[in-house]
Amino acid sequence: QRFATLINLSRLRDWAIGDSDLLAALIAAILHDYLHPGTSNTFQVQVGSVAAQVHNGKHVLENHSTMKGLLLLKGQDNDTNFLSTLPRAKRHEIREAVVDLILATDMSAHFTLLSAFKAKVLPKIQGRHAYMAQVLEPARPGRMSRVSWVVEAVKNSVYKNSERHLRRSRSSKMEGLNAFSLSPQETRLLLKLALKCADIGHVTVAHDMHTLWVRSLQEEFYRQGDCERTAKIPISFLCDRARPRNGPAFGENQLGFLDFICFPMYTSWVECFPCMEELLSNLRRNRRIWEVDAMKSGKNIFEEGPQKLEIAGVSKESCDITHRLTKSWVHAVAKISKFSGGSTSSFHAHSKQSLPF
Repeated sequence: QRFATLINLSRLRDWAIGDSDLLAALIAAILHDYLHPGTSNTFQVQVGSVAAQVHNGKHVLENHSTMKGLLLLKGQDNDTNFLSTLPRAKRHEIREAVVDLILATDMSAHFTLLSAFKAKVLPKIQGRHAYMAQVLEPARPGRMSRVSWVVEAVKNSVYKNSERHLRRSRSSKMEGLNAFSLSPQETRLLLKLALKCADIGHVTVAHDMHTLWVRSLQEEFYRQGDCERTAKIPISFLCDRARPRNGPAFGENQLGFLDFICFPMYTSWVECFPCMEELLSNLRRNRRIWEVDAMKSGKNIFEEGPQKLEIAGVSKESCDITHRLTKSWVHAVAKISKFSGGSTSSFHAHSKQSLPF
């Protein structure tokens, strides 16, 4: 649902995403956590699970969900495969896209993906907005700023109708617009980031709902830690229920996730699609509440002085984090290829807790 909402609000179907791309992305969104056991890739490798052996320790749970999900789609004797009526080449194209999109949800690929998006996709979409704003300038209400006009134009499909007019008239302005078209590889990058934004989208909803997710995730983390303690292997980051204030549902820990992972990603998305500023507004609101909770830890979250993190909309002076928090998250990021955060965005059926929706 979150993924579909992102695609609809951004109006990407109007110009960037074709039918095959959308179908593959929707299948990937549905299957990306299929049969997820609620542990991380690192845990699977350390205990030598069947999935880790089958997939040679690479993107273990993402590969597992993809394989099982595509087998489910195929069914017995291909009887439930609604793709079977498509030409063979098209089926292979969609399957390759589904696999690629699901593997991109592995946190080990997060920073590489975001960097590629900011370098290749973001400039083109911003350039497109600027070009269309210039084309539509005569229609802009006098009291409305250009930024507000761009947001309003995207919301109301003014772009789409204007493009149709440009195409029909074969206007020379259409050639300028074509310069901002996305290549197939860039479209894939866009879909990957949309899927990731949807995957951890609980950080952008109302705080009470966000908290339900985080508490459920904390219990999931703790259960992995319990298994690691029983197996006498190192307990993973934020998975030790025996340590005080250790887990995702404590402010000083959640701040690191929001600042290092969420804000840079959602800022890039909203820079592409200003009409979804609400995502960042909710993220800021949730961060402020976690910041208050972090004070309860007795740690001075401002003890290291202004670090001035470049996080949109958050006071640079107030966006400091403790040396312990920074050290913990930098350590986790440095080992991101091993720590895949397999349970970062899902609430799984085996959990004894249940969400009231």
